Amino acid sequence: MPDDVILGELDAAGRPIHDGPGRHLMLLCDWSPAAQRAIRETVTKHGRPDEITPSRLIWTTPKAPWTEILIHRDAVTIDDVRFPYTCAAHLEGVVKAEIKGKVLLNVYDLGWGVVVDRFRGRISVFSDREGVNLLIVDIVGKVAREGLTVADAQLMFKKGVLQVLEGSV
Repeated sequence: MPDDVILGELDAAGRPIHDGPGRHLMLLCDWSPAAQRAIRETVTKHGRPDEITPSRLIWTTPKAPWTEILIHRDAVTIDDVRFPYTCAAHLEGVVKAEIKGKVLLNVYDLGWGVVVDRFRGRISVFSDREGVNLLIVDIVGKVAREGLTVADAQLMFKKGVLQVLEGSV
């Protein structure tokens, strides 16, 4: 598909899009405003995607710590009591990580949008904001490398998410 179709006629605030990041991205009208916001923010930070499909945009060479970033048209809804807020997770960040043994169970006990791929040595994290994904990666690393307990990780996550949502991080 060509990538010269604009990102819809209006931005998330209802203003016409004339210039700026995301203006020339191929994006179907059925993508949600939350997905469009994630695209604009990701394009601003990481540049144009390396791959564009009808259902996702993929950055294969983003800035560290990511090895890959994907924005999915169809969100995964995270509605778990262990996650501080309900979100439509369009944004997936992938990092290299070796998580093995008992630590793997602790990561699963966190209950966040984390998928461990032991065979490829990476984890994928899902949320609606890159700041939340970065926080998840940081805390999962502390659980894996420093032995941070699940209870302490949950507290750290709740405090960190509030800072991300307030824009102070």
